[in-house]
Formats: sequence, structure tokens, C-alpha cells
Amino acid sequence: MSTIIMPHETGQVEIQRRIEVEVDGEVFRKTKRYVLTPDPLLNPPKSDGTPWDMEDEPEEVRVFCEAWWTVERVTAWQAFVADMGE
Repeated sequence: MSTIIMPHETGQVEIQRRIEVEVDGEVFRKTKRYVLTPDPLLNPPKSDGTPWDMEDEPEEVRVFCEAWWTVERVTAWQAFVADMGE
């Protein structure tokens, strides 16, 4: 599995996880794309419908998000969300 992490200046982090499996010489690939925000309630639920939890993310995603979501970026995210609601 490979993971691409793409940060956005307003605070979101776009994740692309690519899974590759070989069966009987044939390679199958699937890419899962989703966006995480500093607000856990706005993150996509798990496939079974339960709420998203950072602990379920791969370690590299957790470490990146913890470093990326500085106070300034969280403040920018909150302002972005507030502007969208007006």
C-alpha cells in the first residue's frame, strides 16, 4: 500500500491510499481518496458508518496531521468553515 498526503493551506489534508494486489498473475489496484480536517466531526465516517477516529489512520498520516494542524492552521480552518456558513 502506498499513501500520498497532500496538505491544503486552509488546514485540510487530502489522503490518497493505493492498494495493489496480485492474484494469479493479474494485478488489481484501488485508490481511496478522502480529505481530513482539523475538526473530527467533519471527517468522513468509516465504511461501517461509525465515526472517524484518527487512531484508525496509518501512522504516517497521524504523524503528518499532528504536525500540520498547528494552532494557526486550525484557526484558519475554523475561519474558513465560518465563512462557508455565512
